Amino acid sequence: MLSIRLTALLAATTTTLASPIPGTERVVIVDVDGLRREALYGRLLNNPQLLPNISEIVLGPDSSLSTNDERIPPLGQYVAAKHATTAFPSYTFACQASLYTGNWPATHGITGNEFFDRDIRRRFGFSGGSVTDPKDITHTYEYDPIYDDSESSICDWLLDPIGQSHPAWGGLANLQLWTPTLYDAASAAGISSVVAFNMYSSTAHHEDDNISWVVPTPDDLCTYQLGNAWDYDAAMVDALLATLGTEPPYAQIITAYFAGHDHYCHGFDTGVDTDEQAQKWYLTEAVDPLMGRLIRGMKERGIYDDAVFVFTADHGHTNVIANDRHSIVMEDELEESIEDYTCDFFLPCFDVFDRWDWFWGDDFSAYVAQNSGAAHIYLRNLSTDNWSDFPETADLRGVAKQLARYHYGATDAEEPADGPIYPSDRVELILVRDPNECPDEGWSTPYKVWVDSDQPLADLAIWLDEHPDDYNYVEPLLRIEKMNCMRSGDIVFVPAQDEHDPELTWYADYEVESTHGSLYPLDSYIPFIVAGPPLAGRTRLVGSAAIVDVAPTVADILEFDDGGMDGVSLLQ
Repeated sequence: MLSIRLTALLAATTTTLASPIPGTERVVIVDVDGLRREALYGRLLNNPQLLPNISEIVLGPDSSLSTNDERIPPLGQYVAAKHATTAFPSYTFACQASLYTGNWPATHGITGNEFFDRDIRRRFGFSGGSVTDPKDITHTYEYDPIYDDSESSICDWLLDPIGQSHPAWGGLANLQLWTPTLYDAASAAGISSVVAFNMYSSTAHHEDDNISWVVPTPDDLCTYQLGNAWDYDAAMVDALLATLGTEPPYAQIITAYFAGHDHYCHGFDTGVDTDEQAQKWYLTEAVDPLMGRLIRGMKERGIYDDAVFVFTADHGHTNVIANDRHSIVMEDELEESIEDYTCDFFLPCFDVFDRWDWFWGDDFSAYVAQNSGAAHIYLRNLSTDNWSDFPETADLRGVAKQLARYHYGATDAEEPADGPIYPSDRVELILVRDPNECPDEGWSTPYKVWVDSDQPLADLAIWLDEHPDDYNYVEPLLRIEKMNCMRSGDIVFVPAQDEHDPELTWYADYEVESTHGSLYPLDSYIPFIVAGPPLAGRTRLVGSAAIVDVAPTVADILEFDDGGMDGVSLLQ
């Protein structure tokens, strides 16, 4: 939770800031993957001396760094959103796409780190999950793995740059976007950008001289895979400054993507016991010193005083327990549950894609895309044997029933259960989309709640209203609606999560120390601060915002047309 003083501070003043911000020549987007809102806001309010470089940008060079508990923070030079909400599932590739296109997943088409595209009958997996192809990961940054062994680390691959004739040229994630990026819109206005290490740059990267996409080297990727997050982020800052050059003109949009923060928080060192501690440690010991390096480089180039910084993140993090009793893995529980449906009656069975399909081909009829706090489940129509046809209602309801009653973790658990394991402990919400009910809406048919076999699917809004104390979700109706498209699952499986008690938290992923993806507050709220010297003496703006508002805010500051994004500028 936000501290009382932080809540009081942000509630104290609501003032509209005139746009654009005079004296601004460029915007620097500081994107810290997986950064909780509370981690940044709390540090700036309670211990700003621990973040001297970020505090210089947000609070100003002359601000007091006293730690007196009664201190009222100076006005500083920033605009902050009290509540900024990310997309659902709150997972990296979907949320980063929302950040840099200004659109929700239903608009930009990236519905998670893993998803399935019915149009082209292809699965995508960008993060090394249980059923992803390692080539997807390396193709994100335009490398081709010569030695492809799914059990090895990236350091065992020989990575060669992909040639222009390769279909992944421009970055595989870029090419899956349905909408242009912020940098595309800026380029149309003649504004140049440098994007360091982010997976998204442009849907036509290699054709646009206004966009410089700085990708990690094979050595950088090896460093990341081995868990050396600080060195990876340091390489990002060095590569960014090298690409900026030492002579004008300098790029007007600069993006520094700190991917190492999320990587560290997923599996933090033994000296750190919780995700909250990991967040504070990495922000203090890694991000802020590297921001100091970036600030010095900008000052040496004479481009600091005219720069506005946007501090944000793609999602938050939730502490969990790293054992297989709490992790729900596709190859075990989910696959078995789905494939059990109908097989007892000698009817056509669903064949869930798994690792064996890498060797025996892609003739599967069900796909599970694991995104930790949520899992997309895609079903082929068994009667027509066609992915383009809606799954049959009986199959949707039958698989939902299997998911609800299956005893996840009842076997192969590292620690025995104290008593019977009930499905409700692990399955919090099962959403079913049945286009057969609304054929005119097709794949955009609203999701409903599976209750049990004897009841019809329940309207989501009514269900949540009737169970006000059961779900501590952040804007669930909006975020589920804005995820719903052909690339989202026919069934969306939401594991039970409790932000206050990790013993009651489950996740659809392999064992990690901390994770994200859910609709819960710790995953869902992100920092969103616009700050810098051009805002000196200006007021702060308080209110609600969303991740899709970041790109329109950048466009507003630099005064170019955002091209009709879903979000709106924070400065309006």
